[in-house]
Amino acid sequence: MKFNLKQLLYTAFFYLIVSDADAQKNNHSKAGKNILYYFYSADSNFVGVKDHLGKIIIPATHHAGFNYDFTQPINDPVIEFYDTSAGSSRKDAPAIPMGEVYSREGKFLYYPQLFDNGPDYYAEGLRRYVDGDKMGFADQYGNKVIAAQWSFVDPFNYGYSQAYTGKWKRNYEKGGEHWTIAPDSEDAGSHVINRNGEKVLPLVKQQNPKDYLSDGSYYPYPFSYTAKEQKITDQLNSLEVLNRIFQLRYSDAKDLPKLQFEITERPDQRFPYYILQGYGNQKIDEDYKFLVTEDGKRIFHYSFYVSEEHTSLRKFIISKLVESKEYIRNHPNAPNRFDVKKHLREWKNK
Repeated sequence: MKFNLKQLLYTAFFYLIVSDADAQKNNHSKAGKNILYYFYSADSNFVGVKDHLGKIIIPATHHAGFNYDFTQPINDPVIEFYDTSAGSSRKDAPAIPMGEVYSREGKFLYYPQLFDNGPDYYAEGLRRYVDGDKMGFADQYGNKVIAAQWSFVDPFNYGYSQAYTGKWKRNYEKGGEHWTIAPDSEDAGSHVINRNGEKVLPLVKQQNPKDYLSDGSYYPYPFSYTAKEQKITDQLNSLEVLNRIFQLRYSDAKDLPKLQFEITERPDQRFPYYILQGYGNQKIDEDYKFLVTEDGKRIFHYSFYVSEEHTSLRKFIISKLVESKEYIRNHPNAPNRFDVKKHLREWKNK
C-alpha cells in the first residue's frame, strides 16, 4: 500500500452534513439538538469542545496547531481532533493511530489510522481505525462496522478491501516520507474482504463482465440493486458525455477505461441521498462522485468542501466541458478529443 499526498486534501473534509436538503448545503448528517463549538484553552495552546450554553463537552487537551473552525458550529455527526497521545504498538507497525474521534456527547469512540499527514479519509463510506496493533473500519457516524482484526487493511475500493494477516512492518522508500508494507513473519499473508469483513475467495473464472479483477483473480460483482436503484444507477451510466470528458486526458486511444457508476451509500434519516461513485477500470475516481435524491430526480456533484453548495449535474457537466474545450485547444492532437461544442450546446439548452 503506497501513500499518496493527493488524499491529504480530503482528510480535512471527511464527510458532508445534511441539515436542510432543500437548502442544498454541503452537510452530511443532521446534528443533534446540542449546538457544539471548538474552543481554545486560556493559553490558546489546546482545543476542546463546548455546547452553546458554555458547558464543556470535551476538555481542552488536544493541541491547537491544526485547522479548527472556532466560529461555526460542529455539524458533523462525530467530533474529531487531529492529534492523539496514543502511539503504535511497536516502532515499525503499519497500524498507526492519528487523531481521535468522539461522539457528540463527548464519549471517545476510536483512533483513525494515519494517512499521509492526517487521519484516514473515507472511501465508500468507511475509514480505517486502529485498536492496538490491529485495524478495522468505522463509518461516518462513529460506528465500528468491521472489528479491528488485521495487521493492515487497504481502503475499500469497488466493494472490497485487501486485509493483511500475520505480522507486517513499514518499509520506507528512499527519502523516508512514503512507505509500503512488507511481511515480517512466516505466517504473513493477505486476502480480500467484503463490506461485512468476510473473507472472499476468488472465482474459478469470470462470471459477470463487472466482476472485480484484482491481482489476476476475479471476485464476484459486489453491488446489487432494487429496480428503483438500478434505474438511478443507469441514469449516470447512460451519460456518454461524462465518459468522453473522463477519457479525454488519456494519451492512448486503445483500451481506455470506461466510467462505471455504482451506489456506495444509501439514504437514511440523517442523509437523504444516494452516493454514486465513479470508477475507471474499477478504481475510485474522486472527481466523479455524485449525490442523487431518494426519488432519483435530482443529481448533484459531490463536493468535499463544507462551504460549497451542491453543484447540479448540469452545471458540473458544463464546467467540465469548458475545461475540455481549453484542454483540446492546448492539445490539438489529443487522441481522445471530441466535439465539445456540440455537447456544450446540448447541455446549455437543458
